[in-house]
Amino acid sequence: MKIQLTTIDKLLVALIAVVVVVVFFIKISKKTVQDAMAGVIGRQLVFSHSWQNEEAQTVLRKLADDFEAQLNGDENGKLTIVLRDYPADYVETMLTTPSTEDGDKKKRDFLTSDIFIFNSHILYEAVQNGWLASLADYLRADDLQTETREEEWAIPLTSDIYMLFYNIDALTSPGFDRPPKNWDEFKKYARILSSPGKYGLTLSLNADDDYPDVYPWLWVTGALMMKDGSPNLGDAAISNTLQFFADLNQDGVIAPGSFHKTKRQKIKEFTENKAAMMIGSIEDIETVRQKMYESSFGVSTIPVPDKFSGKPIFGLMTTFAGIGARSALQEEAWAFLSFLLEHSSDIAAAVRALPGNGNTPVPAKESPSLAKVYDMFESSDTVEELSGMPNARSLAQIFCTETASMLDESQSQARIKREELRAAESEPAIITRSIDSITAESARKTVASIQRQWEGVLSKLDPQNNPNTVE
Repeated sequence: MKIQLTTIDKLLVALIAVVVVVVFFIKISKKTVQDAMAGVIGRQLVFSHSWQNEEAQTVLRKLADDFEAQLNGDENGKLTIVLRDYPADYVETMLTTPSTEDGDKKKRDFLTSDIFIFNSHILYEAVQNGWLASLADYLRADDLQTETREEEWAIPLTSDIYMLFYNIDALTSPGFDRPPKNWDEFKKYARILSSPGKYGLTLSLNADDDYPDVYPWLWVTGALMMKDGSPNLGDAAISNTLQFFADLNQDGVIAPGSFHKTKRQKIKEFTENKAAMMIGSIEDIETVRQKMYESSFGVSTIPVPDKFSGKPIFGLMTTFAGIGARSALQEEAWAFLSFLLEHSSDIAAAVRALPGNGNTPVPAKESPSLAKVYDMFESSDTVEELSGMPNARSLAQIFCTETASMLDESQSQARIKREELRAAESEPAIITRSIDSITAESARKTVASIQRQWEGVLSKLDPQNNPNTVE
């Protein structure tokens, strides 16, 4: 018997079919839905960084486009790289702050990024706060070796080094035909280049900067502040370095306000010819070039102790790339990071840095200063301390505070002693030896105080959770 369906029956059948389809989609997993949708609308991999100059944006976009082109025809759907730039201090605040709440949309967008770019001094906190995914499995799969535990969480993408900047006109005016090479020469230059309203050196001891200015001066001596993950400030070269700065301060050649001065303010003093010399990084070359003609300044290795022999030593700071712990595309993120590492020379050239993985830098034809930096780097040794170290900011704050106090206190003590000896009509040589004794003792006490405080900060931490510990 042939069954005839009425219009109402047909509607009921259609309704039942719709219900079945809806139930089917409710029962399949959320991931299956996402995968199905990915094939239609594609997937977005978010790359969050702090490189805000136009050239960096252009190079990153081109590399992202090239990577996307390699994935055309991916059965999981098209992958689109989304580049987002944030201020460096925002990145630092987000990655160093524990949080159980997503907060506003900007914060949610950032913390759900697939890839983060950040400086080495916040690596420990980023790991401890759970913002980074472990790279251990990817590294093993690609047969890549790591020297430190920090590289299990992030890979070095670019590096920066610190050097001496000098005002060419300021140096040539009194007859100097080259920058100072050792401490005695530096003291001589700084004294001659200082006059009312102008100083031989501008210095930043602001812990909010990447590294206090004194760190690179310590490293050029060959001394290290850490050993096997513990403070090691007992090296005589460290107290000698602090005494060197105390002596400069006694001579009145350091621009005032070092403790509160930021890197930006320091560069402003240099570019406005208020200070003849300063310590800066590769990144700072571009900033100085925007304020001065490149023919007006030069860069050189940092002066070394008078009896030092050996290769120049540059302090190094690394910019890391890590995969976000909340990323739903971690495998794709690793593939993109691996691709970027192959092109790290192009990235480094765009952001005014060195490749972080040992690749050869791209020649800097447009800037003699950058070209000189690359030449100096090739013939030097490098040292990187406190990378991934717990509470690196706190350690820097202690160092800066104690050093600034030393400069003030030793100057006050020396002034009193100098007045006493002059009243007693002492010979100049005796006065000089007395002042030297004051600065030397002040430096030793400062180093001992920093050592104690650093030990106190680090003793509260579990060594097993220190990504700076060498395996």
